[in-house]
Amino acid sequence: MNEGYSWGGGSGLSAWEAVMWRIEADPHTRSTSVFVEVLDREPDWERLVQAHIRGSLQVPRLRERIVDPPVPVVTPAWSVDPNFDVDHHLYRIGLPDPGTWTQLGETVADVLQRPLDRTRPPWEAVLVTGLEGGKAAYLFKAHHAFADGLALVQMLEVRLCNNSSIWTS
Repeated sequence: MNEGYSWGGGSGLSAWEAVMWRIEADPHTRSTSVFVEVLDREPDWERLVQAHIRGSLQVPRLRERIVDPPVPVVTPAWSVDPNFDVDHHLYRIGLPDPGTWTQLGETVADVLQRPLDRTRPPWEAVLVTGLEGGKAAYLFKAHHAFADGLALVQMLEVRLCNNSSIWTS
C-alpha cells in the first residue's frame, strides 16, 4: 500500500509527529483536531458508509495505524491495519430537540475530548443528525500525526477533484 505515502508521507513518523504521538498519555497534550462541515440535510447513512470505504481505498493512510516499537529507541511507524473496518471509525449521534447550534458545539467538544483508539488508524468521522432546520453536521477528527490542517484540506480536495460528493442523493 505504498501509494498512500504520496499523500501522507513515508512509513515512519517524523520526529515531531512521534513526540505528539507519545505525549498522548496526558489528556491536556492530546494533539487531535476536528473539522465540522454543516450539511443542508442528513445524508443517506449507507451512502455515507460506502463513501468512507471508497475514500479509504483512495487514501490508503486511512487504513493504517501507528505502531510503537517494543523499545522506544526508534520512531513509531505506519502499518496497514489488518483488521480495518470502517465501522470502527464512522458513527452517528442524534441531537435531542431542538437541535441548536449550542448543542452541536457541545457535541463537537465531547467528540474532541474523547481519546482516539491507539490500536486503530488515528481518525474518526461522526454524522450529527437532528440539527435545527433539518440540517446535519459531519465531523472529521484526526490525530496530528495522521494529518495537519494542510493534509485535511488535501483530503477534501481529493473528494472534490474526484467529483465524489457524498452529500447529494
